[in-house]
Amino acid sequence: MLFKTSEGEIALADSLMDAISRKAEQVADLTGKELRKLFPGKSPENIRLPKNLYLELGAVLQIGYWESNGISAHIAAGVPSKAEALSQLSERLQKGAAEFTGDDSIYIHRKSFCFWIQNLAWDGPSLMNTEMVLGEIQEDQFMDLAEFLWKHRLELKSLLIIKETQNGK
Repeated sequence: MLFKTSEGEIALADSLMDAISRKAEQVADLTGKELRKLFPGKSPENIRLPKNLYLELGAVLQIGYWESNGISAHIAAGVPSKAEALSQLSERLQKGAAEFTGDDSIYIHRKSFCFWIQNLAWDGPSLMNTEMVLGEIQEDQFMDLAEFLWKHRLELKSLLIIKETQNGK
């Protein structure tokens, strides 16, 4: 898929676009659940919140999701912990809606999204039902992976044939 930007066209892989779509759904679900906790029963009718607040809240909840699943690599990468991100979000909320105006107002979202793109397996949740941090692999881990793939090569081949048939390729 091609996107036009001020710096020219950028080609993005279909697998990345699919993963972004799945991630957006997951974060929207997390955000919706959190908002339902804040407003049990019937939600207030006239609340208007800036769209960037939703992105920032979603990022905080995503970080919390990682941490609840044992992922902490984001902290070393410069993404705040959930507690830090929540504190930052709270401080900004107290200053008012202007804190969530403009593209530069979604820095928690940007940091967490970039970390996800660069460090997590995009298809981890859909294939393995979990988030997976990618990184350098040790030789013994590589050998274990190679052994696993060899041992299950026939099952994997069948799965790939089924997937190709379903996708029409």
